[in-house]
Amino acid sequence: MTLAVITPSYRNDWPLFVDLHQSVLRHTPESVKHYVIVPNADVQLFSQAAGPRCIIIAEETLYPRHYRPAPAANRILHLLPRIPLSARVAALNIKRPFHPVRGWVMQQALKMEACRRIAADITLMLDSDVVLIRPVTQATLSNEGRPRLYRLPGAVGVHLPQHMQWHVVSRKLLGLPPPDFPAPDYVSSFTVWDPYILRALLARIELVTSEHWMDAVTAQRNFSEWTIYGVFADELMKDRIGSAAESSLCHSYWGVIPLNAASAEEFVAGTGQNDVAILIQSKSRTPIAVRRAALSSFRGETYHALASEPGWGGEPDSGAGTAELHPGDRSVGMARRPGNPD
Repeated sequence: MTLAVITPSYRNDWPLFVDLHQSVLRHTPESVKHYVIVPNADVQLFSQAAGPRCIIIAEETLYPRHYRPAPAANRILHLLPRIPLSARVAALNIKRPFHPVRGWVMQQALKMEACRRIAADITLMLDSDVVLIRPVTQATLSNEGRPRLYRLPGAVGVHLPQHMQWHVVSRKLLGLPPPDFPAPDYVSSFTVWDPYILRALLARIELVTSEHWMDAVTAQRNFSEWTIYGVFADELMKDRIGSAAESSLCHSYWGVIPLNAASAEEFVAGTGQNDVAILIQSKSRTPIAVRRAALSSFRGETYHALASEPGWGGEPDSGAGTAELHPGDRSVGMARRPGNPD
Protein backbone atom coordinates (compact mmCIF):
# COMPACT_ATOMS: atom_id res chain seq x y z
CA MET A 1 0.00 0.00 0.00
CA THR A 2 1.18 3.53 -0.78
CA LEU A 3 1.18 6.24 1.88
CA ALA A 4 0.96 10.04 1.62
CA VAL A 5 1.00 12.69 4.37
CA ILE A 6 -1.27 15.76 4.12
CA THR A 7 -0.93 18.94 6.20
CA PRO A 8 -2.84 22.21 5.90
CA SER A 9 -0.82 25.11 7.26
CA TYR A 10 -0.21 28.84 7.02
CA ARG A 11 2.38 31.51 7.78
CA ASN A 12 1.78 31.71 11.53
CA ASP A 13 2.47 27.97 11.88
CA TRP A 14 5.71 27.99 9.87
CA PRO A 15 8.04 27.12 12.82
CA LEU A 16 5.71 24.28 13.87
CA PHE A 17 5.49 23.00 10.31
CA VAL A 18 9.28 22.98 9.94
CA ASP A 19 9.56 20.64 12.93
CA LEU A 20 6.71 18.44 11.70
CA HIS A 21 8.18 18.11 8.23
CA GLN A 22 11.60 17.19 9.53
CA SER A 23 9.99 14.46 11.63
CA VAL A 24 8.14 13.17 8.55
CA LEU A 25 11.44 12.95 6.67
CA ARG A 26 13.08 11.14 9.59
CA HIS A 27 10.33 8.71 10.51
CA THR A 28 8.58 7.69 7.27
CA PRO A 29 9.90 5.67 4.30
CA GLU A 30 11.61 7.58 1.49
CA SER A 31 8.69 6.79 -0.80
CA VAL A 32 6.33 8.91 1.33
CA LYS A 33 5.55 12.42 0.10
CA HIS A 34 4.36 15.24 2.33
CA TYR A 35 1.65 17.38 0.69
CA VAL A 36 1.37 20.81 2.32
CA ILE A 37 -1.61 23.07 1.61
CA VAL A 38 -1.10 26.78 2.26
CA PRO A 39 -2.66 30.08 1.09
CA ASN A 40 -1.15 31.36 -2.14
CA ALA A 41 0.37 34.29 -0.23
CA ASP A 42 2.40 31.80 1.86
CA VAL A 43 3.65 29.56 -0.95
CA GLN A 44 6.97 31.40 -1.26
CA LEU A 45 7.71 31.00 2.45
CA PHE A 46 6.83 27.29 2.52
CA SER A 47 8.71 26.63 -0.71
CA GLN A 48 11.88 26.76 1.37
CA ALA A 49 10.95 23.21 2.39
CA ALA A 50 9.97 22.10 -1.12
CA GLY A 51 11.70 19.10 -2.61
CA PRO A 52 11.10 15.58 -3.91
CA ARG A 53 9.31 14.63 -0.66
CA CYS A 54 7.61 17.94 0.11
CA ILE A 55 4.95 19.18 -2.29
CA ILE A 56 3.63 22.69 -1.65
CA ILE A 57 0.08 23.29 -2.88
CA ALA A 58 -1.62 26.68 -3.05
CA GLU A 59 -4.99 26.16 -1.40
CA GLU A 60 -6.70 28.28 -4.06
CA THR A 61 -5.90 25.59 -6.66
CA LEU A 62 -8.15 23.22 -4.71
CA TYR A 63 -11.18 25.52 -4.73
CA PRO A 64 -14.22 24.73 -6.88
CA ARG A 65 -14.66 27.22 -9.72
CA HIS A 66 -17.35 29.16 -7.88
CA TYR A 67 -15.02 30.01 -4.96
CA ARG A 68 -12.89 33.15 -4.95
CA PRO A 69 -9.97 34.13 -2.68
CA ALA A 70 -10.80 37.00 -0.32
CA PRO A 71 -7.68 39.11 0.40
CA ALA A 72 -9.70 42.34 0.60
CA ALA A 73 -12.04 40.80 3.17
CA ASN A 74 -9.07 39.92 5.36
CA ARG A 75 -7.64 43.42 5.21
CA ILE A 76 -10.99 44.77 6.43
CA LEU A 77 -11.35 42.01 9.02
CA HIS A 78 -8.05 42.83 10.68
CA LEU A 79 -9.01 46.49 11.03
CA LEU A 80 -11.94 45.54 13.26
CA PRO A 81 -11.53 45.66 17.06
CA ARG A 82 -11.32 42.42 19.04
CA ILE A 83 -10.61 40.32 15.98
CA PRO A 84 -7.57 38.07 16.58
CA LEU A 85 -4.78 38.19 14.00
CA SER A 86 -5.22 34.46 13.45
CA ALA A 87 -8.78 34.99 12.16
CA ARG A 88 -8.98 34.57 8.40
CA VAL A 89 -11.57 34.60 5.65
CA ALA A 90 -10.36 31.93 3.25
CA ALA A 91 -12.74 32.46 0.34
CA LEU A 92 -16.06 33.70 -0.93
CA ASN A 93 -18.54 31.26 -2.37
CA ILE A 94 -20.28 33.24 -5.11
CA LYS A 95 -23.38 31.10 -4.52
CA ARG A 96 -23.45 32.48 -0.94
CA PRO A 97 -21.51 35.75 -1.23
CA PHE A 98 -22.71 37.11 2.11
CA HIS A 99 -21.45 34.11 4.06
CA PRO A 100 -17.62 34.15 3.77
CA VAL A 101 -15.82 30.86 4.29
CA ARG A 102 -13.78 30.97 7.48
CA GLY A 103 -10.19 29.80 7.38
CA TRP A 104 -10.52 26.97 9.89
CA VAL A 105 -13.54 25.50 8.09
CA MET A 106 -11.76 25.77 4.73
CA GLN A 107 -8.73 23.95 6.14
CA GLN A 108 -10.97 21.00 6.98
CA ALA A 109 -12.58 21.02 3.53
CA LEU A 110 -9.17 21.23 1.84
CA LYS A 111 -7.96 18.15 3.71
CA MET A 112 -10.90 16.29 2.23
CA GLU A 113 -10.32 17.67 -1.27
CA ALA A 114 -6.60 16.86 -1.21
CA CYS A 115 -7.31 13.32 -0.03
CA ARG A 116 -9.85 12.96 -2.85
CA ARG A 117 -7.25 13.91 -5.45
CA ILE A 118 -4.05 12.26 -4.21
CA ALA A 119 -3.18 8.85 -5.61
CA ALA A 120 -2.41 6.83 -2.46
CA ASP A 121 -3.86 3.85 -0.62
CA ILE A 122 -3.54 5.52 2.79
CA THR A 123 -3.36 9.18 3.74
CA LEU A 124 -2.09 10.39 7.09
CA MET A 125 -3.61 13.73 8.03
CA LEU A 126 -1.29 15.72 10.31
CA ASP A 127 -1.76 19.26 11.59
CA SER A 128 1.30 21.49 11.90
CA ASP A 129 1.47 21.15 15.69
CA VAL A 130 2.10 17.39 15.54
CA VAL A 131 5.57 15.81 15.53
CA LEU A 132 6.39 12.19 14.70
CA ILE A 133 8.66 10.59 17.28
CA ARG A 134 8.88 6.98 16.07
CA PRO A 135 8.87 5.20 12.69
CA VAL A 136 5.57 5.35 10.80
CA THR A 137 4.93 2.97 7.92
CA GLN A 138 1.93 1.61 6.06
CA ALA A 139 1.83 -1.24 8.60
CA THR A 140 1.67 1.25 11.49
CA LEU A 141 -1.43 2.80 9.96
CA SER A 142 -3.20 -0.45 9.08
CA ASN A 143 -5.47 -2.70 11.09
CA GLU A 144 -6.24 -6.17 9.76
CA GLY A 145 -4.67 -5.11 6.47
CA ARG A 146 -6.92 -2.06 6.08
CA PRO A 147 -6.40 1.63 6.91
CA ARG A 148 -7.04 1.97 10.65
CA LEU A 149 -9.90 3.97 12.14
CA TYR A 150 -9.50 5.60 15.54
CA ARG A 151 -12.68 5.20 17.60
CA LEU A 152 -13.04 5.77 21.34
CA PRO A 153 -16.43 4.33 22.36
CA GLY A 154 -18.74 6.36 24.57
CA ALA A 155 -16.34 9.30 24.89
CA VAL A 156 -18.63 12.09 23.63
CA GLY A 157 -21.28 13.32 26.05
CA VAL A 158 -22.51 16.45 27.79
CA HIS A 159 -18.99 17.27 28.99
CA LEU A 160 -18.00 17.80 25.32
CA PRO A 161 -20.81 19.97 23.89
CA GLN A 162 -18.87 20.96 20.76
CA HIS A 163 -18.11 17.33 19.97
CA MET A 164 -21.81 16.59 20.39
CA GLN A 165 -22.64 19.29 17.85
CA TRP A 166 -20.10 17.83 15.42
CA HIS A 167 -21.95 14.51 15.61
CA VAL A 168 -25.29 16.22 15.00
CA VAL A 169 -23.98 18.11 11.94
CA SER A 170 -22.15 15.09 10.54
CA ARG A 171 -25.19 12.84 10.71
CA LYS A 172 -27.38 15.52 9.14
CA LEU A 173 -24.98 15.89 6.20
CA LEU A 174 -24.88 12.10 5.82
CA GLY A 175 -28.65 11.66 6.01
CA LEU A 176 -28.42 9.55 9.18
CA PRO A 177 -30.72 9.62 12.24
CA PRO A 178 -29.76 11.98 15.09
CA PRO A 179 -26.99 10.63 17.33
CA ASP A 180 -27.43 8.80 20.60
CA PHE A 181 -25.16 9.97 23.40
CA PRO A 182 -22.72 9.04 24.69
CA ALA A 183 -21.26 8.62 21.21
CA PRO A 184 -17.83 7.51 19.96
CA ASP A 185 -15.03 10.04 19.60
CA TYR A 186 -13.05 10.08 16.35
CA VAL A 187 -11.08 13.28 16.97
CA SER A 188 -7.31 13.07 16.65
CA SER A 189 -4.64 15.25 15.06
CA PHE A 190 -3.07 11.98 13.88
CA THR A 191 -5.78 10.70 11.56
CA VAL A 192 -5.67 7.95 8.95
CA TRP A 193 -8.00 8.19 5.97
CA ASP A 194 -8.73 5.72 3.23
CA PRO A 195 -9.17 7.80 0.03
CA TYR A 196 -11.73 5.28 -1.24
CA ILE A 197 -13.88 5.85 1.85
CA LEU A 198 -13.35 9.61 1.63
CA ARG A 199 -14.59 9.73 -1.99
CA ALA A 200 -17.63 7.68 -1.04
CA LEU A 201 -18.24 10.08 1.86
CA LEU A 202 -18.21 13.11 -0.46
CA ALA A 203 -20.60 11.32 -2.82
CA ARG A 204 -22.93 10.67 0.10
CA ILE A 205 -22.93 14.35 1.14
CA GLU A 206 -23.81 15.40 -2.40
CA LEU A 207 -26.55 12.81 -2.64
CA VAL A 208 -28.12 13.90 0.65
CA THR A 209 -27.76 17.68 0.24
CA SER A 210 -28.20 17.97 -3.55
CA GLU A 211 -25.31 20.42 -3.72
CA HIS A 212 -21.55 20.42 -4.15
CA TRP A 213 -20.09 18.74 -1.06
CA MET A 214 -17.78 21.68 -0.31
CA ASP A 215 -20.74 24.07 -0.33
CA ALA A 216 -22.53 21.85 2.16
CA VAL A 217 -19.47 21.61 4.43
CA THR A 218 -18.39 25.27 4.38
CA ALA A 219 -21.94 26.43 5.10
CA GLN A 220 -21.75 24.85 8.56
CA ARG A 221 -20.99 26.89 11.68
CA ASN A 222 -19.82 23.75 13.46
CA PHE A 223 -18.04 21.01 11.56
CA SER A 224 -15.40 18.37 12.19
CA GLU A 225 -13.75 16.50 9.33
CA TRP A 226 -12.55 13.89 11.82
CA THR A 227 -16.08 13.26 13.09
CA ILE A 228 -17.85 13.05 9.76
CA TYR A 229 -15.24 10.65 8.35
CA GLY A 230 -15.42 8.53 11.49
CA VAL A 231 -19.22 8.35 11.54
CA PHE A 232 -19.38 7.51 7.83
CA ALA A 233 -16.64 4.85 7.94
CA ASP A 234 -17.92 3.35 11.19
CA GLU A 235 -21.56 3.08 10.19
CA LEU A 236 -21.61 2.83 6.41
CA MET A 237 -18.23 1.38 5.37
CA LYS A 238 -17.49 -1.28 7.97
CA ASP A 239 -16.34 -3.72 5.31
CA ARG A 240 -13.46 -1.34 4.47
CA ILE A 241 -12.15 -0.62 7.97
CA GLY A 242 -12.20 -3.91 9.83
CA SER A 243 -12.24 -3.41 13.59
CA ALA A 244 -11.66 0.13 14.90
CA ALA A 245 -8.73 0.97 17.18
CA GLU A 246 -9.08 2.74 20.55
CA SER A 247 -5.52 4.10 20.49
CA SER A 248 -4.90 7.24 18.45
CA LEU A 249 -1.12 6.55 18.41
CA CYS A 250 -0.65 10.24 19.31
CA HIS A 251 0.09 11.54 22.82
CA SER A 252 -1.93 14.76 22.83
CA TYR A 253 -2.06 17.96 24.85
CA TRP A 254 -5.33 19.72 23.98
CA GLY A 255 -5.14 22.31 26.75
CA VAL A 256 -5.19 26.05 26.12
CA ILE A 257 -2.82 26.93 28.99
CA PRO A 258 0.80 27.31 27.80
CA LEU A 259 3.19 24.63 28.99
CA ASN A 260 6.38 25.71 30.68
CA ALA A 261 9.67 23.82 30.60
CA ALA A 262 8.78 21.57 33.54
CA SER A 263 5.19 20.80 32.54
CA ALA A 264 6.15 20.22 28.89
CA GLU A 265 8.88 17.78 29.88
CA GLU A 266 6.48 16.01 32.23
CA PHE A 267 3.84 15.77 29.49
CA VAL A 268 6.28 14.38 26.92
CA ALA A 269 7.61 11.87 29.46
CA GLY A 270 4.09 10.41 29.63
CA THR A 271 4.18 9.28 26.00
CA GLY A 272 3.01 5.68 25.65
CA GLN A 273 5.11 2.88 24.25
CA ASN A 274 2.77 2.53 21.26
CA ASP A 275 2.53 6.25 20.49
CA VAL A 276 4.32 7.36 17.34
CA ALA A 277 3.46 11.07 17.51
CA ILE A 278 3.10 13.93 19.98
CA LEU A 279 0.68 16.85 19.78
CA ILE A 280 1.08 20.05 21.77
CA GLN A 281 -1.85 22.09 20.50
CA SER A 282 -0.82 25.39 18.92
CA LYS A 283 -3.75 27.10 20.67
CA SER A 284 -1.97 26.47 23.96
CA ARG A 285 0.55 29.13 22.88
CA THR A 286 3.39 27.01 24.28
CA PRO A 287 6.65 28.73 23.25
CA ILE A 288 8.47 27.01 20.40
CA ALA A 289 11.66 26.81 22.49
CA VAL A 290 9.77 24.98 25.25
CA ARG A 291 8.28 22.52 22.75
CA ARG A 292 11.66 21.77 21.23
CA ALA A 293 13.41 21.36 24.56
CA ALA A 294 10.75 18.89 25.74
CA LEU A 295 10.91 16.92 22.51
CA SER A 296 14.70 16.82 22.76
CA SER A 297 14.39 15.19 26.16
CA PHE A 298 12.06 12.48 24.87
CA ARG A 299 13.42 9.10 25.92
CA GLY A 300 16.96 10.41 25.67
CA GLU A 301 16.65 10.98 21.94
CA THR A 302 18.09 14.05 20.24
CA TYR A 303 15.50 16.20 18.48
CA HIS A 304 16.95 18.37 15.74
CA ALA A 305 14.79 21.25 14.58
CA LEU A 306 15.45 22.36 11.04
CA ALA A 307 14.96 25.97 11.98
CA SER A 308 13.34 28.46 14.23
CA GLU A 309 12.95 31.13 11.59
CA PRO A 310 12.35 31.38 7.82
CA GLY A 311 15.47 30.84 5.76
CA TRP A 312 16.59 27.66 7.51
CA GLY A 313 18.88 26.72 4.68
CA GLY A 314 16.86 23.99 3.08
CA GLU A 315 17.34 23.16 -0.56
CA PRO A 316 14.22 24.02 -2.56
CA ASP A 317 14.05 21.93 -5.68
CA SER A 318 13.82 24.89 -8.06
CA GLY A 319 10.06 24.89 -7.74
CA ALA A 320 9.82 21.16 -8.42
CA GLY A 321 8.31 20.73 -4.98
CA THR A 322 5.35 23.01 -5.69
CA ALA A 323 2.35 21.67 -7.47
CA GLU A 324 -1.29 22.00 -8.37
CA LEU A 325 -3.09 18.72 -7.87
CA HIS A 326 -4.99 17.57 -10.91
CA PRO A 327 -8.76 17.60 -10.31
CA GLY A 328 -9.09 14.19 -11.87
CA ASP A 329 -12.42 12.69 -12.88
CA ARG A 330 -14.96 14.02 -10.39
CA SER A 331 -17.44 11.41 -11.57
CA VAL A 332 -15.32 8.67 -9.97
CA GLY A 333 -16.83 8.03 -6.57
CA MET A 334 -18.90 11.21 -6.77
CA ALA A 335 -22.64 11.61 -7.16
CA ARG A 336 -22.98 14.06 -10.04
CA ARG A 337 -26.28 15.38 -11.29
CA PRO A 338 -27.22 17.42 -14.36
CA GLY A 339 -27.08 21.12 -13.65
CA ASN A 340 -24.72 20.71 -10.64
CA PRO A 341 -21.64 22.66 -11.73
CA ASP A 342 -18.18 22.46 -10.18
